[in-house]
Amino acid sequence: TLLSIGNGDLMNDSWMSDISSVHGDFNPADGTCKCLPGWSGIDCSLCNTDSVCTDGRTCSHEFTIVDDMSYSCAVNFDNQALTANFHNLSTGVGTGHLQNLKQRNGGPMIFNCSLAACRVDHDSNTQTIACSNVHCYCSTWCDGEAYKDNINQITSFTIVCDTSKHLCTYDGALRITFQCNNSVCLLPTATREGANTAWTYEVRLTLLVCLAVFGTLWILLFITIIWIAAPAYKFDIPALDDYHMQASLAWEYISCTVNNSITGTEKVILNNISGFAKSGEVVAIMGPSGGGKTSFIDILAGRKNTGVIHGQVLVNGAPRDGTFKRVSGYVMQDEKLIGTLTVKEHLMYVARLKLPSNFNWSQREAKVLRTLSDLGISHIADTLIGTEMTRGISGGEKRRVTIASELVSDPCILFLDEPTSGLDSHTSQRLMKRLKTMAVERNKTILMSIHQPSSGIFNSFDQLMLLSRGECVYYGPRSQAMDHFASLGYHSPLHYNPADYLLDLVIENDRSTIRAMARSYRDGHAARDMVRQIDEAKETYLARSGLTLSPAIFRRAKYVPPPSELRAQYMTSWFTQVYVIAHRTFLNNFRNPYLLRFQYIAVSVLGIVLGGVYWHPGVYISDVKDRLGCLFFVMSLLSFSSMSSLDVFYNERSIFVRERANGMYTTSAYFVARAICDIIPMRVLPTIILGSTTYFMIGMDTSLWSTFLSFIGVLVATSLCASSLCFAVSTISPSLAFANLLTILMLLYCMLFGGFLVDTRSDGPLKILGYISFLNFGFDLLVTQQFTPLTIRVQIAPGSSEYFDITGQEILRRLNLEGGNSTVDIVGLCVWFAAYFVIAYICLKWLVKEKR
Repeated sequence: TLLSIGNGDLMNDSWMSDISSVHGDFNPADGTCKCLPGWSGIDCSLCNTDSVCTDGRTCSHEFTIVDDMSYSCAVNFDNQALTANFHNLSTGVGTGHLQNLKQRNGGPMIFNCSLAACRVDHDSNTQTIACSNVHCYCSTWCDGEAYKDNINQITSFTIVCDTSKHLCTYDGALRITFQCNNSVCLLPTATREGANTAWTYEVRLTLLVCLAVFGTLWILLFITIIWIAAPAYKFDIPALDDYHMQASLAWEYISCTVNNSITGTEKVILNNISGFAKSGEVVAIMGPSGGGKTSFIDILAGRKNTGVIHGQVLVNGAPRDGTFKRVSGYVMQDEKLIGTLTVKEHLMYVARLKLPSNFNWSQREAKVLRTLSDLGISHIADTLIGTEMTRGISGGEKRRVTIASELVSDPCILFLDEPTSGLDSHTSQRLMKRLKTMAVERNKTILMSIHQPSSGIFNSFDQLMLLSRGECVYYGPRSQAMDHFASLGYHSPLHYNPADYLLDLVIENDRSTIRAMARSYRDGHAARDMVRQIDEAKETYLARSGLTLSPAIFRRAKYVPPPSELRAQYMTSWFTQVYVIAHRTFLNNFRNPYLLRFQYIAVSVLGIVLGGVYWHPGVYISDVKDRLGCLFFVMSLLSFSSMSSLDVFYNERSIFVRERANGMYTTSAYFVARAICDIIPMRVLPTIILGSTTYFMIGMDTSLWSTFLSFIGVLVATSLCASSLCFAVSTISPSLAFANLLTILMLLYCMLFGGFLVDTRSDGPLKILGYISFLNFGFDLLVTQQFTPLTIRVQIAPGSSEYFDITGQEILRRLNLEGGNSTVDIVGLCVWFAAYFVIAYICLKWLVKEKR
């Protein structure tokens, strides 16, 4: 309330009505006001909080003008300070008042202007206020000043304002620049002039949060609907009678060479090998270590990706294509399984990925139970596989579970690399007996590499291939192998294991003798038999395809249509793959006590500790560093806690490589499923817990819910950027130690140029480096959001009990922390999040491969 102004001549001036509405006590000695709580500004006309506004209005500090707006400005001319009030500007005939109540230093220096016929125009971040009817004059306090005559000559008023910097310029009889703060008590439904080009920070960020939440819900709903409706769609899945077919396998002139990077020489791994395997047969590939057994199995299965490979592989006489993995299975030597699952759960997930979508749950379960029974492991169906911290099944049982993972889909062709390694003789013989039974009863083609089988296992083979030094010295019926070598002058002693004798034979002889044995085999009737069977299979396929190519022409043909039995490359749809992988991952995370539960406990404790350390900082200038440090520390804490994302793709890399190579799912399905399972429970929810705890304990702005949601939104976006960075690093790192080191270095860089430790807002190279740090964008948003509504108290002099107020935005400007365009910051966070994600996916798809 105005008590006195000290000059009777001014009491009747029209502009006194504006001064008398000031929310404070006016001091005529120095032209200052002592503002009531909730008000600020030179004449106490600026609201600070919603509580001082009436009729449901809220206090708005957006610089873009509305019909009624109050300004309090520091004037860069003769150290002055001005206030301005405008009314009804949207009508084009608005009015206003401009008053100079005091000098910034010294006593009062008052002049005033009455403004009429005013309008406002907007252009991007610029607004122009023009008044064509202006009357300005000095009070007695400015009598005798040099610019008195100039003020009296002002008849029009045009001021241009940069809304992003709160900086206005007047060009007239005097050139004056204004650094302004502003506010207005605004109805929620009030319409702002130019609102279509100048959205507030809170509106933009709140809209972003809402779009993110609703977008996520819609995506999850869409995936759920597609998954439920998926069986009703045709994903090119074969009928049940077409699902299991008899498949013969042939290979012609298979060769493989690799270059020795150290010596620069070329090494022959396999040399010109041909053969044929019929359905219902078990083919054993024997030979010494380093003889080429695993390389040969890999080439037949389409898994070899190193070296130079020649030759072709045929399925039922047709060239093998991308659908081959659907009808084949491959059992590797190592057992990489998810230890938190039971044996039956693991096989059910495999069945849901490798069996056609038109199999229902009971059919899949029946397949799993029959496979368990066939391999004699039904008694461990409900036992955990086991991890390093939890005891599970034995090594031999784990080996049979690995084999069951391939048998559950009932493949037509099954490859096994050393299936008996790690098993005792009794278990090995029992396993071979079951494989032999399945080959005969279900017309499977089974090929296995085996090092040194017992005589009982040796006698269960139908066909035998003997490899040594990359040469095939024999391939034919197992029963005729000893006779073949006897015809070459190599006789086995009586009562001697034939397998041991054949291995000793190829190990003890030198390379020239091995090559002579290979030539003898290729010139014999067994090799000619193989060539004849391969040609017959090709002719059968060509006749079925309606072609009339001879075998010689067939070898030169560049394109042959794939067989009609093989259509879709994957058994299940992409959405089904995502759902199954996500379900399995959620279960694994839930059962891992050191992953999910520890994450939630840790962020809860850290939130309480952080809130206690920074408990309600004051509003004095000495408290500014605490507020800034708290905001930066929260962002840094979330960034480093995201390093747990390194395990997402690294620890299960071998499982992913094996399952993808077996044709269980696509890279994109695995990537999306794993990202969803990490982002939602491990990044978004813990960030919301930490942000909610610290926000209210620290005592940040609670005047608007949108401010709180914006704060949480920025923290979530920052956490997602950090986790996507970890995704990218984990896919390219050769070891977990290297991934940790590289991630720490990259996050430290982001911290250094995050806008708090180093000035990245001044023009120069540091500004460019700041754009590479996602923390710079997040910190910019947070400080702008939290400091804009603040009023900071500054002591006039050390030891003085008097204070003056300064806006939070002015504090940021003086510390060179003033935020730029918030849209740029939001886009920057989104761009870095997307960029890291794209890099992670590209690396996972093209760089993460098994080196075989």
